[in-house]
Amino acid sequence: MDVFTEEYMIPDAKDLFDSMQQQDVVSWTKLLGVYARSGDMNKAVSAFNLMPARDAVASTVLLRGFVELNMISEAEGVFQAMPEKDIHAHTVLVMASAEVGAATSLQMEEASKAVLMEKDPIAWNALIAANTRQGDLRYALKLFESMQLYGVNPDGATMICLLQTCSHRLDVQTGREVFRRMGSDFAIPAERKHYCCMVDLLARAGHLDDAEELVCAMPFIPSAAEWNALLGACRSQGDGNVRRAERVAKKAMELNNEASYVLMGNIYSGSKNDQVDIDMALESLREKMREQGLTRKPAISVVTVGKETHRLMVDDKSHPNIQEINAELATLTRLLKNEGYVPRIDLVFSGKEEVLAEMALAKHSEKLALACGILYSKEAAGAHIRIKNNLRMCGDCHQMMCLASKIYDGRKITVKDASRVHCFEQGVCSCENNW
Repeated sequence: MDVFTEEYMIPDAKDLFDSMQQQDVVSWTKLLGVYARSGDMNKAVSAFNLMPARDAVASTVLLRGFVELNMISEAEGVFQAMPEKDIHAHTVLVMASAEVGAATSLQMEEASKAVLMEKDPIAWNALIAANTRQGDLRYALKLFESMQLYGVNPDGATMICLLQTCSHRLDVQTGREVFRRMGSDFAIPAERKHYCCMVDLLARAGHLDDAEELVCAMPFIPSAAEWNALLGACRSQGDGNVRRAERVAKKAMELNNEASYVLMGNIYSGSKNDQVDIDMALESLREKMREQGLTRKPAISVVTVGKETHRLMVDDKSHPNIQEINAELATLTRLLKNEGYVPRIDLVFSGKEEVLAEMALAKHSEKLALACGILYSKEAAGAHIRIKNNLRMCGDCHQMMCLASKIYDGRKITVKDASRVHCFEQGVCSCENNW
């Protein structure tokens, strides 16, 4: 059932569950997890209530589901109702507080004290990870020092969290120091993930030569993750890196990784390099993807306004109110264009004409989720629109979120994507455009 959880395939998961001869607490918890991960918390709560027996694991899965949607009051309610609260439940709740900046409550205080007294590095790493997603390097480093004062030894996961935070902040100096201290101060061997974090940091900060040298000098055969970290930075660092990108993409594509094709396609789409036949290059990429049987992973966004939750896919046609949502998005787009919004058609991997490229951008699930959130929050002044997306948000969607938070005064927008948490208010994002 785990595969259904990852792909949000609710009907298939329910059919599999119904076909089981024995439905024990594990299978019930798996089904609950599918509902929670898909953002359908109404079904998740119903499954939880129907369970013949509940344990701390099931309660924590439900708790995490509310946390993932930033539904903090509901998460606190689940936490308060738990007869026995283990360290995992405490940690999930504290992570929620750290990620969304929730006001401290009695439940939060109880959870924080439990985590701080815990000697398990997993709990501390969870706290640091929450601040990593917010990009708060200062507080992440403070937690890192505090865990040592409490007698908790950092591990490899701790260092990954710190390196990721350095990458979000483009702090190369601190990142290099963390990477050095891993071995010299803590005897933690650098694994593939640590190198990948360093490659990402160096590349996104503009140190492309150093990043490429590090990939080649790793004590491992480079995987698609390292090459794609470098490839993604080639796009963000400007048009002068097309040739480097082609060299890197060739390495990544040898590993049959669909993300490499998409990244390279985006680089070509945004290129103004007259030495490259863009249309021919894009068609060649699409043909290679077809030959390899590779397809782009569909984007799925879950939007929550109050207690209402809606799930939308890229180019969604299944939502019962999709026509109203599309109309709201069209109105929003017109308003934003008056505020200076210019669609980033350079991000469209299609080679389409400008009008068609703009239409493709409008189908992104995050935009549909935003329009859905606005539509369902019109009667709620100062409503908080909370969106969760399974992929990294594109630059065009990010631009739209920023401007939308400006024109809808008092309406806060939070997007939790595959990379980090973005809090949009008054035209500004907490990530400072680094993600």
